[in-house]
Amino acid sequence: MKTDSLTPIEQKVATFNVKNTIYIHPSQDAREVLEKRYEETLYGFSILGAEYLMSDLKMHGSDQKDLCGSEHIVDLFVNNGNVWLSTSLFLTQWEWAYLVHSFRIVNADRYHAFCLRAGGQVEYYCTERQMHEVIEQWAHSDKPEMVDYMKSAFKPVLMSPEGVWVDDDKPRCPNCFADLSQEGSVSRTYVNKDDDDAIVVISGQYEGKDECFESNGTVDLSGGRYDCRDDSDCCNACDAQL
Repeated sequence: MKTDSLTPIEQKVATFNVKNTIYIHPSQDAREVLEKRYEETLYGFSILGAEYLMSDLKMHGSDQKDLCGSEHIVDLFVNNGNVWLSTSLFLTQWEWAYLVHSFRIVNADRYHAFCLRAGGQVEYYCTERQMHEVIEQWAHSDKPEMVDYMKSAFKPVLMSPEGVWVDDDKPRCPNCFADLSQEGSVSRTYVNKDDDDAIVVISGQYEGKDECFESNGTVDLSGGRYDCRDDSDCCNACDAQL
């Protein structure tokens, strides 16, 4: 398989050392056979037309950093006609989600980069929930003064469709990765009450000069004052809610 056109994460599973070969008769359901034999749920995806099946991450260790940033073993199966090639390799939590689901699912977990050392070198990536758990541990330790320091060490990141972490200080859509700093890139819903206290809903376009890009702000539209409805912003490139 040519790997030049693959993303870095796809390249990790595209080439590997085969541990076993399993013949499965064409009349049988390959996933069902493999799940029964290995007693685990398998998830399917494809790379350049090749069919893959992969197990859940086999988490190990109880240390929070280990759970956040380490690689964990998975069982991997690749179809080659009536034969399935099997191996085991290590993937991170986000690499697994990227392969089985998509970069959108990864971004839905609101990942952060942990950069403790000078120079911004990333030590590991974790979800927003995991970040709060790490900070909470320090809050209940004998060094609560570390909380602010730890908060400053985390920086939000987004994964691109190519499976690469990006932090270029531009607001981006987590669903299609569109640059939201461009004029007309975001639609927003505004609400106001008329003289009879009835809710009037209209749509407005966010521009860089708007003072109320934050939810629940207020803006002048058509000579009136309108409130921005919370959770109403949508990306114009993909129509996904932001």
